[in-house]
Amino acid sequence: MSDAPRITLAQAVERYRSEPGAASNAYDWYRKQAHRDGEVWLSGVYVAAVKVGNQWTVAVSDVDGAITAHRNQMAEQHQATADYKAHILHGGDGAIVSTDWGGYRVSGAFHFAWNDYKVGTWTSNGVWYCNACFKPAQSEHEREECHTCSDWGGCGRDCTLSRIFCSDCGTFKDM
Repeated sequence: MSDAPRITLAQAVERYRSEPGAASNAYDWYRKQAHRDGEVWLSGVYVAAVKVGNQWTVAVSDVDGAITAHRNQMAEQHQATADYKAHILHGGDGAIVSTDWGGYRVSGAFHFAWNDYKVGTWTSNGVWYCNACFKPAQSEHEREECHTCSDWGGCGRDCTLSRIFCSDCGTFKDM
């Protein structure tokens, strides 16, 4: 263990949770991670945890680094949201871009956007949009169902999707 200043895991989790957009895992989740792995996950950054006496501790500098990474991630997400409203897309084919409301994935001349709340409440899995006009695209479902769908139903991959097209722009993509 280095001589770097340390705080308890409880203090680190409290500091992290006070950040807007931080994960809201229970303290026990972090404690179990520390016990199992010797580290905890704070917004995509693994922070080494060491037990001192009866308490898990972490280096203050590691927590500060994780919080800085979280703030940078949130700033990128806010910028991606603002850019999306201005019809500016990020990421190449297949890249998933997080937004304040959910996210999107670009696929050729189209992108698939979803709202986390609607996905979580089973009201919508998302919608295909044209990259040029940002209007909802139409789709054709003429492919065979996959084995999972034909035997049990609901693979969640939209396996029968055969074509996406925009009648306004005349753009299409065969799947």
